[in-house]
Amino acid sequence: MARLPGAQALDIRVVDAREDLPAADRESLSEFAEGAIKFNDDGSASVYLVAAALPTVERAQQVLLHEIVGHYGMRALLGERFGEVLASVKAQTRARSERIRSAADAAVAEFGRSGRLPSAPLALCR
Repeated sequence: MARLPGAQALDIRVVDAREDLPAADRESLSEFAEGAIKFNDDGSASVYLVAAALPTVERAQQVLLHEIVGHYGMRALLGERFGEVLASVKAQTRARSERIRSAADAAVAEFGRSGRLPSAPLALCR
């Protein structure tokens, strides 16, 4: 984490169930969320792992890595452009861009998950 400034100060929490997340954060998550990251106004961030949604320790590690690298890391790299880039990826995904769909399919195959796609920042990391 030394190469990702600020990552060592991340507040990492494990909650039993989605209902145990702070109410404001729970509203924006899918019912299938395994983890989440909250960016605070003071520049800090909190990572949440939802234990009930994580079947194995290996999956918990994947989700933690996704939250730190895929969200925190992409935001650190892109700065103020993060929201713009994420919106662009979402728009392209909705338009069923073949390139984005292929990246998502590859990510699904890599993570061995069917029916759910990893979030856009992870696909961008490929």
